[in-house]
Amino acid sequence: MAGVKRKVRIFEGPDGAGKTTLARRVAELTGSRYVHHGPYPEIEDGVELAATYLASASGPGDVVLDRCWISEQPYGAAARAGADRLGPLAHAIETTLMLAPDVDAVVYLCLPQWHRVAENFIVRRCADTEHGEYLRLMDQLWSVYDSYDTEDLTSLRCVRIDPFDGRDWAEEIAGDR
Repeated sequence: MAGVKRKVRIFEGPDGAGKTTLARRVAELTGSRYVHHGPYPEIEDGVELAATYLASASGPGDVVLDRCWISEQPYGAAARAGADRLGPLAHAIETTLMLAPDVDAVVYLCLPQWHRVAENFIVRRCADTEHGEYLRLMDQLWSVYDSYDTEDLTSLRCVRIDPFDGRDWAEEIAGDR
């Protein structure tokens, strides 16, 4: 169909915010490709990291990204002594997406109340130490939460949501065609 843009739905937020559960459900409901981005500790080069993120948003069909380049700034500040491996490359990725005539990119910032994030973080960190959350310390989590809450981390269209507020966000997001 002419004029229909490919959807790039990006789910961001701190550990324990419900983004992975929501992103997986949206991907399932929409038939989108699902990509979960990890912290990539093995990648130190910003160009390589930017290429990884951009490649995941490219290609045919709709895609759901569970984390992306937006995480780099708050997680770098909290867990890597301020190291932001992307710097201005993050803006270049966003500009590429915004200028792509066939792409509609939107960020869903999952930011429930702090107590909910902290509870989920503790439960998940204790339940699975091998595949648990990215962060290890509660003060790191608070730093990341505060960054998402107070800083403008993206120039893309951003919708702030609370995945635990009782609304069926997956249905609402999947219906946003």
